[in-house]
Amino acid sequence: MQVPFLSTHIYHAEAVRATMNNSTPEMLAALEDELILAFEDEVSELEKAADNDGWFRYPADAGLRIVSRSASRAMFGIGLCRNEAFNKLTIEFSLGFAKAGFAGMLLPNSVRNVLRPLLSRRPRESAKRITEIMRPELEKRMRRLESNLKAREEGRSGDIVPLPADTLSCLIEETHKHGPDHFTVENIAGCCRIYSFVAIHSTNLCIFHSLLNLASLTYQQDDGQRASYVPSLRDELSEIYASEVLPTATSEARHIDHQNAPKLHPFSKGWTGAALDGLRGLDSFVRENLRMKMQGPTSLHRTVAADGGITLKSGLHLPKGTFIAVPARSIQIHESNDPDAAEFNGWRTGRPGQADKGDAATTTSSTYFPFGTGKHACPGRFFAVKEIKLVLKHILLNYEIKEIEPRPKDPNLFVYQIPPTRGVSPILLRRRKVQ
Repeated sequence: MQVPFLSTHIYHAEAVRATMNNSTPEMLAALEDELILAFEDEVSELEKAADNDGWFRYPADAGLRIVSRSASRAMFGIGLCRNEAFNKLTIEFSLGFAKAGFAGMLLPNSVRNVLRPLLSRRPRESAKRITEIMRPELEKRMRRLESNLKAREEGRSGDIVPLPADTLSCLIEETHKHGPDHFTVENIAGCCRIYSFVAIHSTNLCIFHSLLNLASLTYQQDDGQRASYVPSLRDELSEIYASEVLPTATSEARHIDHQNAPKLHPFSKGWTGAALDGLRGLDSFVRENLRMKMQGPTSLHRTVAADGGITLKSGLHLPKGTFIAVPARSIQIHESNDPDAAEFNGWRTGRPGQADKGDAATTTSSTYFPFGTGKHACPGRFFAVKEIKLVLKHILLNYEIKEIEPRPKDPNLFVYQIPPTRGVSPILLRRRKVQ
C-alpha cells in the first residue's frame, strides 16, 4: 500500500498543478458532464423511495459515489470512471485508509507498530485490486509515451499520438523523467490512490455541510428580515449563466443523456471556469463552509528537519525532530479577525451581484487554513472548489431543498467535526419543475 517516493519526490503534486490549477475547458466539461450523469444515476434510485410529495433523502454515501466518479473522469479518463468496481474500491480504500489512521492515533507507539498490519489489511487489499484494474490503462499509456518519445527523437513527428489530456497522463510523464524505479505501474497507481483519497471525502463533506446550511441557515437582509440563501444563489446562477456562459459542446460526453433523465434546467450545462469564478455569492458561501466546518483544531503540521533545529523570533528554540502545528480552528473563529468570526455568514467575502470581491474560497492566508498555506498549500484546491460549485449549482437549479429547523448538530469524530452522515440523512430534496 505504501508509495515509496511520496515523501521524497513531489511529481504527484506537480501533475495536479499542471492539470487542475488551470483546468482546461475540456477537463471542466468532462467533470461537469460526469457529475450530472452520476447525480442523475443516483437520484433515479433515490426517487424510488420518495414520499407522496416527491421528497427523497440524499445520503452521504450517494454523494461519495457522485464525487468519486466525476473526479475520476477528470483525473483518470472516461474508461476508469465508468468502471463500477474501480469506483467502489476507490471509496473502500479511502474509507479504510482514514479509519486505519484514526485507529492508529488512539494507540501508543509500541502497540501501534504491532497492530499496523492488521489495521491496514483491508485498505492494502483494496489497493492491490485497484492497481490491477488500472494496470491495462497504465501500461497502454506508458507504452504510448515511450513510443512518442522515440518517434520525437527520430524525427517522426507524424507517428506521435498524444496521451489523453488528464492528470494521469501528466503523472506518467513526470514519473518517466525520474527513471525506471519511478516509472512503474505500482508507483503510478499508488499516486492515483492518494489523489482519490484527498479528492473524495473532504469534497463530499463540504458539499454535505453546504446542503445542511442551505436547508437550515438564513441571513439578515437590509430591511432586517431573515431570508434563505437559496433564492439569492439561484438568481446569481441565472444572471451569470445568461451573461457569461456559452453552452458549446466541448467534450464527447456533452451529448450523452441519462437513459431516464427528466428535463434539466436549461442552465445546467456549459459552465466555464470564468463563469464559476464569477459566482461571488456561491464562492463566499463555500468559503464560509470550509472556514467553519472543514477545519480540525490544528493545521500546518510540520516536523523540524534542520540539523541544528530552528529558533523562532520569540527566542524559543525547536530542536530537530520537534513536531509543530498551528491552532487553526481557534485562529479562524477569533474575534480579532472579524467581530462575528464565530458565527456563520455566507456573504462574508462576497454577495451575489457584488462588484468588489473578498478572498476567494481557494485563497489561503494566515487566518484561513482549510487548504493549508504557503508553498505546500493543497495543489488541488482549485479543482476541488470547482467541483463543489458544480455539485451545488446542479442541485440549486434542479432541486428544491427542504428547510430544516434547527440545524442538526455535527457529531465529533475524535477532535474533528463531521456532518451527521450516519443513519437517516437529514437532507431532503425534490425535483423542481422545469419549464
